[in-house]
Amino acid sequence: MNKGRYLTNHIANDLTEKMVFLSGPRQVGKTTLARDIGAARYESFEYLNWDNRDHRKNIMGGRFSATAGLHIFDELHKYSKHSRGELVKLTPASPDWAVVL
Repeated sequence: MNKGRYLTNHIANDLTEKMVFLSGPRQVGKTTLARDIGAARYESFEYLNWDNRDHRKNIMGGRFSATAGLHIFDELHKYSKHSRGELVKLTPASPDWAVVL
């Protein structure tokens, strides 16, 4: 059972308008928070982790789930071109994107 977080509603509301970047120290629950929001607020969500070779190929190829209401990218800080501008080029024009750095 995960403890409720004070940022959950703020992040979920922001996702209706813009891409959200979550960053912070290691092991504080950024990925868990993003996945919990996906499970609670979207019919389906897509989780892509840069450390997974197949996921990395999909990210670089711009291949994302057409049915997912939320797309979560994890470990993108390892992508050498992870500037905001480069990430926006990879993603369709939809606000429902969470990037976990």
